[in-house]
Amino acid sequence: MNPHIFRHLAAKLHLRANPQQIEIVRLFLSHASSETTEKFYADMKADHAFKSYDATIQGLRATVVTPVLPPARPSRRRPRS
Repeated sequence: MNPHIFRHLAAKLHLRANPQQIEIVRLFLSHASSETTEKFYADMKADHAFKSYDATIQGLRATVVTPVLPPARPSRRRPRS
């Protein structure tokens, strides 16, 4: 593992644990612009967003009572010949 890959791994691990701290990673990597850091590590934010969204939906599913639907009525349409 060379130093460049180690820095990249450290940044990914930090962002996995702290997805909102992109500025800290920018400083650690000495990027002049936060756009550079965002470009290379945006997938970490997307992963966090999907997990957060999924947790929200799962929580709502646990609290919502599924309504009991009446049985479907048979179709009155004639079969095609």
